[in-house]
Amino acid sequence: MGVFHDHKLVSKLNDGEVGISELLKNNKVSDLNFTTTIDANNGEEKVSITRGDLRAKISFEKKQPVIINVKIKGKGEIAEVGNIGNKVTNELISKVKIKLAENLEELVKETMSKMQRGNVEPWLIGHRLWAMDHQFFETLNWEEAGWKDSIVNVSVEFEIEHTGQKGYLGKTKIGR
Repeated sequence: MGVFHDHKLVSKLNDGEVGISELLKNNKVSDLNFTTTIDANNGEEKVSITRGDLRAKISFEKKQPVIINVKIKGKGEIAEVGNIGNKVTNELISKVKIKLAENLEELVKETMSKMQRGNVEPWLIGHRLWAMDHQFFETLNWEEAGWKDSIVNVSVEFEIEHTGQKGYLGKTKIGR
């Protein structure tokens, strides 16, 4: 996805950055798929997450430079564990939640940092700040340096949900 400023291409967003861009612009994004790698008993294990649903809340601290706090909450389901011998256990779920939260936090920071380096802000964060406190916004010199110099804090909480029997840990066998 291309990012334009004054009718010129200034940056490109790839793969996961496009989903993060959608999240930052609309405060939500649904039906994402993720793949993460965790440390398992027998080495590294790839785990696929489906039906990812992320919600973001963006707040500001009125300081020079402005501090932008992005809090993300998400949920999803484990679709597949790379090694068929590994079962979906509570321990595996804990590892996936932690690792996926770390991956998402890093991706959000990387995406926002990329846009700061190009001094382009496609998510209307400046507009939100302007609408909330116009006088403070004017002190930031947003177009020239306000966005570029802003400090971004990101926190992510991710939960694994279960639907159906595949990952249901407490199921009891019925029949044969």
